[in-house]
Amino acid sequence: MQVNPRNGDLAIAVLLLAVAVFFLWGGWHMPAGTFSVPGPGVVPTILGVLLAVTALLILVKTLIAGFPGTGVPVRLEIAPVAVVFGLLTAGAFAFERTGFMATTGVFLFAMLRVFSRLGTLRSALVGAGIALAAHWFFGGLLGVNLPRGPW
Repeated sequence: MQVNPRNGDLAIAVLLLAVAVFFLWGGWHMPAGTFSVPGPGVVPTILGVLLAVTALLILVKTLIAGFPGTGVPVRLEIAPVAVVFGLLTAGAFAFERTGFMATTGVFLFAMLRVFSRLGTLRSALVGAGIALAAHWFFGGLLGVNLPRGPW
């Protein structure tokens, strides 16, 4: 199959812009709260704005840049999609039972091991480091109650 990079980038930009509008619309209908006590509408609004800015940057870059008219060969494979779906599903089922740290660490390790060029040890170290940083950010800094698991 041949895909024109310009058409692909335009399609991605339009899709991201549509998702951004959805988030902004949802955030608009929720209470915003105050600066000291943000309401439930703050996160969808922030995500919508960031996503809209990203989509507009991709759109502008695509319209300004000159792409050749020829297509690029693309292989569509089901295996990467199945791996991501399986890991996300397993993570959703394991999150409450095994806790935030174990689930996030194992999920990141598996994703890095499958999709990056890092070896097993580096994937484990990076996964554990990101899990620790996320636990510090959400649990320590923001005060979110994260599942601890059986440990």
